[in-house]
Parts: sequence; structure tokens; C-alpha cells
Amino acid sequence: MTRRYGLPSGRAAWVRVTAAVLAAALVASMGYSALALLSAPGWTVALLLIGVIGMLIGLLSSGADQPGR
Repeated sequence: MTRRYGLPSGRAAWVRVTAAVLAAALVASMGYSALALLSAPGWTVALLLIGVIGMLIGLLSSGADQPGR
């Protein structure tokens, strides 16, 4: 039945199609988030940047990036 409509058949093909759809949705949501950030007030962007930088400093100083040490 799937051949008749040009849809992929087999498990691997469905996995590829699902991965492509999820990747497209992720890219679309990232684009929407970027647009929302661009239109957000400056203090919102500043708070987000401070949070991200703080998180990176916390990860690096905790040794989480060096497993086995």
C-alpha cells in the first residue's frame, strides 16, 4: 500500500522520515525563538545571556566536562 502513494516502506525508511520531520520542527521552533528574542526587550535578552553564561561557568568549574577525574 505504501508503494502506491510514493511513501517509504520498511522500518529504516520510516525512521529517516520521522527524523527529518522532527529536525524540521526543531529548526522551525529555533527560528521562532530567535524571532521572539529579537523582538523582546533588551533586559530579557540580557537576563538570558547572563543565565547561559552562568550555566556554562558552573558546568566547566564543576568538572562535568571531564568524566573520570
